[in-house]
Amino acid sequence: MVWTWRCLPLIYCLALCLTLLAREVVSQADPEQAEADAFCVDDNGPGWIAVKDPATDDWGQCVPKPDPNKKTCFVGRYVDAKTGEKGCCGKGKSYSFGPISKEGACCEKDSTFKEFDVPPKQGDCCPKGNTWTAGCKDMGSFKYPINDCPVINRNVRITPSGPQYDLFCGIQTERADLKPAEPAQSFLACVDACGATPGCYGVDFFKPDKLCYFKSEYMTPSTGGAGNDDVDSASMECEELGDAEPCPSLDGKVRCIDSDPFRFFCGKAVWGENLVATTAPTLNDCMKQCAANTKCQGADWNHQDKSTCGLKSEYKSGPLEGPGYHGMVPLKPRVEY
Repeated sequence: MVWTWRCLPLIYCLALCLTLLAREVVSQADPEQAEADAFCVDDNGPGWIAVKDPATDDWGQCVPKPDPNKKTCFVGRYVDAKTGEKGCCGKGKSYSFGPISKEGACCEKDSTFKEFDVPPKQGDCCPKGNTWTAGCKDMGSFKYPINDCPVINRNVRITPSGPQYDLFCGIQTERADLKPAEPAQSFLACVDACGATPGCYGVDFFKPDKLCYFKSEYMTPSTGGAGNDDVDSASMECEELGDAEPCPSLDGKVRCIDSDPFRFFCGKAVWGENLVATTAPTLNDCMKQCAANTKCQGADWNHQDKSTCGLKSEYKSGPLEGPGYHGMVPLKPRVEY
């Protein structure tokens, strides 16, 4: 313990001497640099230093003191088209901007900046062949399957069973279900299954779960629905009523009148209160009068006197026997719009 206390003053004195010596060495290392730097600070302000001219080994000029945090861009240098400021994309990217908004970004290889000219003007780096509307949208560079949506949108499918269906991609409809949904491998497989099912007039195919919803109704201008990327739909083509299509060939068949589907019953009357009793020279004329009146829920025509036409105010799911009459009813109750 006695030895330790005696050595401490000596150790302290030695450390102090070394510190003073180091300071002296530093201060005498390049006194000319310090003097030249002082002139640069005096002329330009803090942060300036003097540098020598290599040719004369004399002080040549004052320059800003290097910023140790500033990095130099060696790859991907650019000037911002909107602000004029310099930037750096780095390796593997290149600067691209929209000619209208002047907004831009550093894009990966094979991508360019695409913009949407609707306020607020926005954009992003998109792959080749894309446009930008709230996100990159493919405009044909991707090859869709030729037997699936969206390629087959608004085409006609002739099913193996015979019935034909109009196809609609990205549409979900509000039609009554014929029966519980069944699995199907694809939209067209769903449509073909509908064609083989009696009373199936269309489908809604739910793509995420591959479920086929069979519909008991045609799609008409009054059918409710909305766009849905997860659903594709189809509707059987409804044959329009001919100008002189006679009974008994119409019996039990569905015909459309101005896109509204009706089922015909030859030799049968539609019982119920008359909305209005009128006259018509032919069956077709009588039925067209009903179709033109949105309150009409069915009609029958007296084929004996070839004149009497009764438009019905009450919907009946099916007519009763009525010799001397031909009748028709809509596939579902009509709603006045």
